[in-house]
Order: sequence, then structure tokens, then C-alpha cells
Amino acid sequence: MLQRKELDSVSTQYVQTIQRSGENLLNIINDVLDMSKIEAGMMRIESAPFSIRGLVHSVETIFHARVSEKGLLLSANVEESGPDKVEGDATRLTQILINLVGNSIKFTSKGTIAIKITNEGIENNKVKTGIVVIDSGIGIEPDKLQKI
Repeated sequence: MLQRKELDSVSTQYVQTIQRSGENLLNIINDVLDMSKIEAGMMRIESAPFSIRGLVHSVETIFHARVSEKGLLLSANVEESGPDKVEGDATRLTQILINLVGNSIKFTSKGTIAIKITNEGIENNKVKTGIVVIDSGIGIEPDKLQKI
């Protein structure tokens, strides 16, 4: 209902963030349900066109307040040489980025968190991308890296 009202640009951004956050909470509930699908061998990856830049911007927006509260800097870089419109499972990719960035915020007390999407080329008509989340937090113990 609030989205239908005439709002200034800041309020509109807040309302859009609330909307996306609500959708993400619903996705978390669906994740719990997906766990049973995974265990039963019935998990399906969806495939639909989406904007990679729009997805990354949404993740940045979701975490804006938490990053600001901690005095951190969150940046995102999607290489210009890669296409913006891709086909894949935007919901799963969003879940992964939310988990990675959320953990980065949790374990970073000062400094930066960066999302980097690189263009790794096109092979057999498929776009290959590199997705990295880097932070200046405490890191992961070396003996645990292989398991992760």
C-alpha cells in the first residue's frame, strides 16, 4: 500500500528495500523447505533471465543499514565486459550472496567488504562468471578452507 503513495526518492528506496527484504525472508523460509528437497534428491535449479547488476545492487541495498551501523564500506563491481542480462537462478544466487555478505559483516569489525563479479568468457554459448566476496575480517582458518 505504501508503494502506491507518492513518496520522495529516499522514502521510495526504503520502501523498495522493505519489499525486497520481505521477499528475501520468504526465500529463507523456502530455503528451509528446499533442504528437505535436497535430502530427497528433488532440488531443481530454476533458469530465467535476470540482470546481474540489478541483483548485486539489491544485495548492496539490503545490507546498506547494517554496513553503515558498523562503519564498514561495502562496494560492488561487476565487470563492464560481461553481459548484464544472463539466464540462471537469480533466487539461489541472491541467497548465496546474502549468506556470504552477511557472514562478512558479522566477522568484519572494521574495513571493507567487496563483491566482485568478473567476466570469465563465453564457452559453448554459456557465460562464465567469477563471483567473489572479499572482506577485511578475521578470515577462515587455513585447515578449514579445503572443506569449505
